[in-house]
This record gives sequence, structure tokens and C-alpha cells, in this order.
Amino acid sequence: MECRAALSLAPRDSFVLLAVGTSLSQQDKRKEAAAVYKQALALDPSLVLGHVLLANALIGAGPEYRDEGLVEGMAALRLDPNSKEAMMLFGFLFTDAGASDHDIATLRSEANAHANDPASRFVLGLALQAADKEKAAIAFLEARKRDTENDTSRKPNGYRVREAKEGLLNGIVHMIEKDTSSFAIVKGDTQAPGDL
Repeated sequence: MECRAALSLAPRDSFVLLAVGTSLSQQDKRKEAAAVYKQALALDPSLVLGHVLLANALIGAGPEYRDEGLVEGMAALRLDPNSKEAMMLFGFLFTDAGASDHDIATLRSEANAHANDPASRFVLGLALQAADKEKAAIAFLEARKRDTENDTSRKPNGYRVREAKEGLLNGIVHMIEKDTSSFAIVKGDTQAPGDL
């Protein structure tokens, strides 16, 4: 109720809208929350947290909204590849429930539509990790390669993997390397045939 009162005082304040959406989401009113988050993002599309909250609400609203939720989560990572909230969203999503073939197809489509985006490959790697370790390692290595190609020292608004994410990537690739005998990683390259 307090959020609704704040909304009546500041109806065009994106942060008030995010608070109202969060209140609705906590009441398990995911569709209504998603509509409010969309209003906030219409006012300020650069709100990374808004995209994460919208993604979470859409994914929680049911299977018919899941694709849209995955795409919104990717939008958050495109805006800020170091977003802890977006990383946690995808980490929990794929660790808890795994990724369906449909999820992987959606993420693969996003990765192909944004070919130079390391975040797309990183999330695809997270989704593939449980199902196909070889393809997951390839996706993670593609993320690392694209991140290097978009180094912020050359492009002020380019992507740069923070030390924590780089450590996570190295740990995942090392774990996959130990688990997979038909696959080798040599100095950041793969020796495995096939496409993602």
C-alpha cells in the first residue's frame, strides 16, 4: 500500500515504479509486476536492475513468459556485463531448474543475434553446462574471446570481464576439462569439433 501511495505522488519516477513492481512480485502477482517494470523501463531503458526484475517476474509468471524473461535478463547483461543481479538470476535459474531445450534455443538465438556480445555466450554456457559440457566450455571460451575483442582500453563502452567473472569462467572451464575426456583446452582455445 505504501508503494501505491508513493506512486500517486511520483507516477513518473522509475524507481518508485520498481518498488511497486517489487511489492507486487512479493505478493506473487508476477504479471502485474511485469507490467509495472515495463512502465519503469519505458521511462528509463538503461535501468539494469529494472531489466533483471522484469526478467525474474516474467520467468515466474509462467512458461508462456519465460522466453521474454530470458531475453530481458540478457538485456540487463548487455547494459552491464558485470551485473551481479543478472548473473545471480541466471546462475540460480539454471542451477536450480536446469535449462530446457527451448531455453537453450532461445539463448542460442540471442547469442547469434548479438554475435560480438560476450554476455550472450556466457549465459548460453551457463545453460549448456548441465546438459552438454563440451558445448558449455566452447560457449564460455567464446565469451572470453569476445570480451577480449571488445576490450575497454580500445572502446570506452566495450565489455570487460571483471576478475570475479574471469575466475568463474576459469573455474568452470577447469571443472569441465576434468569431466570431459574427448575435449581439451589449450591456452584459451578449444580442440573440439562442432558448432554451438
